[in-house]
Amino acid sequence: MGIKTQAIQRKIIGLKAQAHRVGRFAQKSGNIEMALAPVVTLGGAPEVGAGLEAIGQASRKAGAILKGM
Repeated sequence: MGIKTQAIQRKIIGLKAQAHRVGRFAQKSGNIEMALAPVVTLGGAPEVGAGLEAIGQASRKAGAILKGM
């Protein structure tokens, strides 16, 4: 293997590791958003609670995709 090929492979491995890290963070933030949704809804803002729930689900799905890379 040439030096260029090795450098490219290392970059790809680094990018995959970063994507996995971002995916974990997205899943955690999605869980937090979904946990806050009922509290906000009970606080008198059902539209905001529904929005948080939807954003939380989207974050978790995006995180799962990134973790799978």
